[in-house]
Amino acid sequence: MRVLLVHQYYAKLRGAFRVLLGVERALLDAGHEPVVFASATPVSTPCPFDRYFPEGFTRSDWTRGGWARSLRLAARGIYSLPAREGLRRLVAEIRPQVAVVLRPEHQLSYSVLPELRDSGIPVVLWFVDYRFWCTAGQFYNWRLRQPCFRCADGAHWNAVRFACAPRSWPMSLYGAAARYVWRATVRLDETAAVFVVPSLANRDILERWTDVPIGRMRVVAHPLEAADFASPSRGAGDYFAFYGQLLWEKGVHTLLQAIARLPDARLEIWGIDSVGLAPTVRALAGELGLLSRVRIDTQTRHGPVLLDRLAGALAVVVSSECPDMLDYAVLEGMAAGKAVIVGDRGGNAEIVRDAGAGWVFRAGDPESLADTMREVQSDPHEAERRGAAGRRHLEHRWRTGEFGKRLREVIEEAMATGRHGTPLTHRAPRLSKRLA
Repeated sequence: MRVLLVHQYYAKLRGAFRVLLGVERALLDAGHEPVVFASATPVSTPCPFDRYFPEGFTRSDWTRGGWARSLRLAARGIYSLPAREGLRRLVAEIRPQVAVVLRPEHQLSYSVLPELRDSGIPVVLWFVDYRFWCTAGQFYNWRLRQPCFRCADGAHWNAVRFACAPRSWPMSLYGAAARYVWRATVRLDETAAVFVVPSLANRDILERWTDVPIGRMRVVAHPLEAADFASPSRGAGDYFAFYGQLLWEKGVHTLLQAIARLPDARLEIWGIDSVGLAPTVRALAGELGLLSRVRIDTQTRHGPVLLDRLAGALAVVVSSECPDMLDYAVLEGMAAGKAVIVGDRGGNAEIVRDAGAGWVFRAGDPESLADTMREVQSDPHEAERRGAAGRRHLEHRWRTGEFGKRLREVIEEAMATGRHGTPLTHRAPRLSKRLA
């Protein structure tokens, strides 16, 4: 079977990009032929289909070539005609039987969905975040430091009001404009046969706040690979570890406030500082008197060095305050045999509870997090036991090929259902009614 995979990038990157690569690997293992459609950028991995890729753009491109070029790039990020044309040529020549679409924004834009609909190709739309509705991507308001669903029913002007694109009103205006266009040009229920989310918690969020039809949502947990289990667990270490994006929605400020309540606790932060938050995080650590107990490293990326440091941790803390889809830091921590401490929102808490892999605290509450970390400190043997339980849970999923089986099921369902799936029978109520 020839399966079209659509993503804004085709690159061996971390985080949500791993889902695309996991889908591709599972298809190859099952003897199918994955066909990739993405943008052509400096980070792209060469592939047989890149002659169809539309030209991508980087952040620096926005500042080169004057206003005309910037406006042209902005328009393409909102609705890309080159992406539609490239996809049309690929479909006509390669003739895939079904498509799996993950994160087409902003390089390709959601223009790919009407093109697939017009081509008669059944679509599996795979959500790894909430970017179709939310400029910030995670249903989180960084100014109010709390989950936010104001834009879920189409009131995207709130993205400008709160500058939801981190610290940038112009980019927030751009994000709001893009989502107004997407909602005007794309009816998700008419362009996708099946929708995929990584957890029941995420399915419930989309059911409550959006128009995605509950009857066509399926739960498929994120894929893993053999390399995730390559490092044997060395038991419980003597410090807490945080790694991933340095963003407010990841709860770094709450984590520092919790550490300040634990006089003998140490914390290692390995953060990707994509929005320039590291100086603010260091300043907060200084104000709380934590500079001798907190180490902030923005250079180390996931790989052998980070995994070796992770082996020395007592537990991994994923302090997200947004309703995360499912954070790979949770899965990678579990695969390394480490107990994981997570907030009680989104898919992270669901898998930790199901696997008995750690502890769940009240997200956004430094006192609750401090109490949880204190409990972990008091019983390192229990932390080691829960870490081992998490690893066993994921190893069983991986060895039994659970991801490949679920992938096959959703693809077969999309093909059996056809282009649009069943009629839309569920409509999310207006925001004013949901908050009543």
